[in-house]
This record gives sequence, C-alpha cells and structure tokens, in this order.
Amino acid sequence: MKIISLNCWGGKFLDPLTDFVKNESRDTDIFCFQEMLSSSNNLENRDGFCNNLLERLSDLLWDFNLFFFPYIKDYDMSSKRYKDLYQGEVVFVNKKLKVLGKSEQIVVGKRFVKKLKSDFSNTPANLSTVELQLMGSKYFINTFHGISRPGTKLDTSKRVKQSKTILRIMDTQKDFKILMGDFNLMPWTESIKILEKSYRNLIKDFKIKNTRGRLNIINGKIGDQRFADYTFVSSGIKVRDFKVPDVTISDHLPMILEFE
Repeated sequence: MKIISLNCWGGKFLDPLTDFVKNESRDTDIFCFQEMLSSSNNLENRDGFCNNLLERLSDLLWDFNLFFFPYIKDYDMSSKRYKDLYQGEVVFVNKKLKVLGKSEQIVVGKRFVKKLKSDFSNTPANLSTVELQLMGSKYFINTFHGISRPGTKLDTSKRVKQSKTILRIMDTQKDFKILMGDFNLMPWTESIKILEKSYRNLIKDFKIKNTRGRLNIINGKIGDQRFADYTFVSSGIKVRDFKVPDVTISDHLPMILEFE
C-alpha cells in the first residue's frame, strides 16, 4: 500500500503539482491533500491560487473515489473573498479498495466561519477520516490540517488541546490507524509529543530533515521553519518505506508512506 500526503498550497504551483500527481497515481493507492480548493469557476484567482484545483485533480485521478471535506467557504488562503469557493481536505482512494465510510470533525474553531480574519487566527482545524477494509481488517486513514497561528509553530493552549482532541477521536477507531497532514508544529513541541505517546512518528524515526522545501517563504532566513508535516501510524502497521522527496510542487514537501 502506498499513501501520499501533501499540502497543495491551493495549486499555486499548478503544473509541477499536476505532473507529480499524474506520475505518482500509477502506483499510489491513496492521496491525502490539504489546502484543497474547489469551485465551478475555472479561472485562477488574482493571488495565483487555482480555484478549481479539486476538479482538475479529479480529472487526472478518474480511477479514484474522492472524499472532499470543505470547512472554509468563499475565502482563499490570502483571506480574500471569492464567491462559490470552498477550501478543505480531500482523500482520493483507488477504486479497487473497499471504503466502509467517511467522517470529519472540527477539532478547533467553527466550520464555514462567516468572517475569516486576515491573520487566519480563527481558521478552523479539521480531522477528516476515510475507513477502509484491507485483508479483513479496518484501516482508518486520517488527514489533518492544524491551526496555523501563531506562526512560530510552537505550543499554545489551543494546540495542546488540538492534539488531545485528535487522540480522543482516534481512540474510537479500531484496528489500524494512520494520521498524516500539515500540523503547523515544530518537532520538539509538547503538542507533537502528546501524539508520539500513542503513535509512531515517522518523521522522527526516519530522521527527516525538512518538510517545507524550496518554496517555503522563509526558507534560508534566520528562524527558518523546516517542519510542519507529520505522519503517525499505530502499532501493528508494518512500514516498508517512508520518504519526503525534495520536489518543487508546493511550499510543502510530499510525505510518501508504503506499508504492508
């Protein structure tokens, strides 16, 4: 099994992103995307984001079932208002796999907040889940996009509560569990350590040095934040390989997990 997780940056680096997805779709079973935009408007907005990114990727991934979990309406990543625009997470699952169900829960904030603040401080954080049946067992594929402020990616009371809420939700999931996404956290935070107490942190175990890549707007500057994205797996999952390739397709790097 092969799963790829990526913060798509709203398709701001569209052509390399779609080329990557098309190439990887040949042997990938599941894609988990954050910062996904969806709209009937087929034009790129003036900030460079691709309003109908979901629709474009759906055309590429025609042999996948898609599960879209929108939680922001009519705003793009620069807090500018665009009518008929949704932002959220999406999970693409190859049609050969048996899907048992899907669910989502707002971990922080409110879904479809009416007035998104310019500093993103009231942006909601959503845990999206697709439940699969593989070889007679249940697998819960969780994708997450954590609150982005403050930009230090250090602990706050909200972020600590966020991690505890994720654990509480995942405690209800039986058999095998995978959690991937953009947590907006540094590796040494208590918020990450809370998750490490129950799940294996593959970023740590595989000694990954960077999840942000060359398009990270603060890359190379003092206080450079090289981490944001993490993959956690429950006990019993036999990891065959895990890597974070240095490809320029977003301001985040993709996480690629292969397991038996």
